[in-house]
Amino acid sequence: MSFMLVVLLAACGGGEADANPPSEAASVATATAVEQVEPTTEPDTDTGDDETDEGGGEPETTEEDEAAPGGTTLAISASETCSALTFEQVSEVTGLGITPGNTPFSTSDTSCAYTMEGPVSVYVEVSPTVGAFEQPATPDGLEQCAAWMEDSAQSLTRIDDLGDGAVSLIDSIGTVRLDILVGDQYLQVYATPGQDGQPATTPEAIRTLAESLLT
Repeated sequence: MSFMLVVLLAACGGGEADANPPSEAASVATATAVEQVEPTTEPDTDTGDDETDEGGGEPETTEEDEAAPGGTTLAISASETCSALTFEQVSEVTGLGITPGNTPFSTSDTSCAYTMEGPVSVYVEVSPTVGAFEQPATPDGLEQCAAWMEDSAQSLTRIDDLGDGAVSLIDSIGTVRLDILVGDQYLQVYATPGQDGQPATTPEAIRTLAESLLT
């Protein structure tokens, strides 16, 4: 009978298989779970814009908001060259006559022509490059363009006090041209020759037109 009692106790789990009581095992599991979820660092609440969060600072300036190094900016974009000037403005400044019924017309995605009497066309262009070899809109690019034109132009003048640098010239066929570096763009204003290949207007007139497109 004693032997049978021992066998029954073992079958019902009355041996030493459970080393820890149920309550003690639950406590260990709870402590482990707490240790696992406890944060190791403080949460980061910084938005990255301290001035805006505090409400008293100026908004950060982006590259697009900055003026050119010389403080000059363009008053027009490439898509606005056909609304940059009026025929009356061109006529008043250059002395060229207005042909009735003419309207400005786009010659490319970046330029527009104002055809006057003569016929002489005054062009306005905004572009990231300039010259036959498309020199980039940098001081070095402008100088490369000037150096390339210098030998063939009737006259060429480098201008330091306009935009971030400029080149005024009358080329070999009588085109009067002004290329102005403004940040990462060029403003180009030029007039085609008049009768017998003679300049139709003056560099001073072209500069006046160009300056009206700068701020």
